[in-house]
Amino acid sequence: MLKKLALSGVITHLLILVVIVLILFFTPQVSFSSILPPLPVATAGTWLYGWLSANPLLLKPLSIALLLVISLLFNAMLIRHEVGLRSSLFPAVMTMLLMLYTPDAIYLIITEVSLLLLMVSMHNILNLYGEQSPKYMILNATMAVAVASMFIPELIVFTLFVWFGMFTYRINSWREWVISILGLLIPYIYLAFFYFWNDNLAFIIAVYENYFRNWTFHMIKPATMPFITLCALAFTGLISLARFLTDASDKIISLRKKMWITAQFAFAGVGVIIIAGSNVSMLLPVLFLPMAAALSYTIINSRRTWFMDAVILLALLTIIANRINV
Repeated sequence: MLKKLALSGVITHLLILVVIVLILFFTPQVSFSSILPPLPVATAGTWLYGWLSANPLLLKPLSIALLLVISLLFNAMLIRHEVGLRSSLFPAVMTMLLMLYTPDAIYLIITEVSLLLLMVSMHNILNLYGEQSPKYMILNATMAVAVASMFIPELIVFTLFVWFGMFTYRINSWREWVISILGLLIPYIYLAFFYFWNDNLAFIIAVYENYFRNWTFHMIKPATMPFITLCALAFTGLISLARFLTDASDKIISLRKKMWITAQFAFAGVGVIIIAGSNVSMLLPVLFLPMAAALSYTIINSRRTWFMDAVILLALLTIIANRINV
């Protein structure tokens, strides 16, 4: 059933996207009680949270618009790098379906802005294959990660994604590795200069020192229904990612490496989830992007689809149940 839907064409996919947007607009967001406002160490995140709090009427339309932009851009990225099916919006459909399981718009927008920056990083890493002078792409990738970490500090883990990508493409020159570190430092140097210019450098240093000194991992136990949904999503993601990576070994070298880069984005996302503590639910969209790519690939390329259909539909039903507060 899902395979026929995946191959049904762009018009059908656009209609499904319209339906999902209406569901997002007219149904409440999933209620996650454990999410905390951005800490002072997330300088950009704190500023954005304050601006959004002052403009509550913009929250839902802006969050939905950003979700749609992220889904379509990610779909275009997959097609551009031959990981997705041409003339298809099915990865965007799967992304939007997964994004139904997201928190309140004020937190979701912060994650969405960070996710756009991570997509810039991912696009630059995917472009590294066959590049004779990759230093600019590596610089862009690491700078995007550094700026994203100013919205959500845990996203600094995606530095490992950049480095794993460099290992995948066998970039051995010491210059590129130094550039990757400089890319991480440059945004923070500008941030330090900004606080220095405003006579607040000692304040921001104290904020970061307090953050690292008092960092603890604490996760609030989820309620029964959210826990079931998380288990269903994890099981679905593992099955699809296993199929995705198994098939990667049969592809040409360029496509194989790009499929591994997509999987490494998921691995970095898991690392972020592990250290996120009570803000796990806020960071789930980081995992939904590579999960949507793997699910789309698995559905399109499966011969026996009934099992994957059942697993995916079960996960989607639990998401809908959370959204309508069953």
